[in-house]
Amino acid sequence: MDKFLEIAGILTVLLALLAALIIVGSSGNATTLLFILPWVVTSVIGGVVLAAFGSMLTQLKAIRIAVETQVLRNGAASYRPNETSSTLLAHMKKCRECASPIRADANVCSYCGAKQT
Repeated sequence: MDKFLEIAGILTVLLALLAALIIVGSSGNATTLLFILPWVVTSVIGGVVLAAFGSMLTQLKAIRIAVETQVLRNGAASYRPNETSSTLLAHMKKCRECASPIRADANVCSYCGAKQT
């Protein structure tokens, strides 16, 4: 869906500009550009929004994959979606290798990758 939206956005922009060039070129009158400018601008903006939304979906997919990888690497017990920063800080310890703060129940340091025993 993400690539489809990006391609649809690019095509929308290109087709709007192509249609504007054809209309202005066939009429031979520069004032025609003033009459078609509102729908050309809205079509270009709509195409850019479509492409940006597709790009955002690509980024969200990458973030979801990274979170799933992290959960699998640290174990399912390390993922608690309802935790706040105060409950997280209460359960922290330091990595033996890099001294970075890590969760007390983590098996691997997320900063240096050292296994915790």
